[in-house]
Amino acid sequence: MESKNSPTVRRGAAELVVIVAGVLLALAADRWIESLDARGLESEYLAQLIEDVAADSAAFAMEIAGRQRRIEWNARLQVALAGESPVPTDAAAFLVSMNYYSAWVPYQNRRETWNELVATGRLILIRDRSLRQRLGQYYSEADRAMFGFEQMDRELADIKAVIEQVLEPETRLAMFGSPDRRTDVTQAEVAAVLDRIRADRALRSGFVSAEERHRNIVREYEQALVSAGSLLKLLRADASQHQL
Repeated sequence: MESKNSPTVRRGAAELVVIVAGVLLALAADRWIESLDARGLESEYLAQLIEDVAADSAAFAMEIAGRQRRIEWNARLQVALAGESPVPTDAAAFLVSMNYYSAWVPYQNRRETWNELVATGRLILIRDRSLRQRLGQYYSEADRAMFGFEQMDRELADIKAVIEQVLEPETRLAMFGSPDRRTDVTQAEVAAVLDRIRADRALRSGFVSAEERHRNIVREYEQALVSAGSLLKLLRADASQHQL
């Protein structure tokens, strides 16, 4: 004989099952929504990283070209110092180039997105573990290169200070004043500066040493360009998978 409490028990059990199922469904829905949000954030960060690394690539290529022009300029300077070529016709441009030959501010990677990912713990949003590791390697390499660049920059700055001592105050004022004032620089002043550099063995040696540092800078940026290019391919490949 069925107990009078059996219907009540069955209803209670059924209600409990419905409640538990509802809770589980709600949790599953929350996880699904969170997953969608996470994938959306991942896509956004990937797009930002692609933009950053693409900007790095363009900047590295520009720096390489700029360093190569400095090296070529140094070669022309050595010929002029040896007396094997006439004094440059554009006196002001020549002296400006001489002064800026040793003035250099290295390019720093665009890393706002990377810094945010690390600081907020959101790096885990990048699901591809190998890609996360490659990103870390890329920015670590940039930090190490920057340390070396800063050392070279200090050495170049020392040469720049000597160059400025060689130039007459009036010549420096004409060089770095308005474009109209730069026309005040004469061929005779350029010849006088070259003569003073010829007579300063340490300064001439400094230009030779600076050329090797510029070549080192070019090699560093060439490696950085290759690294940025390979990382960019990985980022774009991962981003394209999100769009499928």
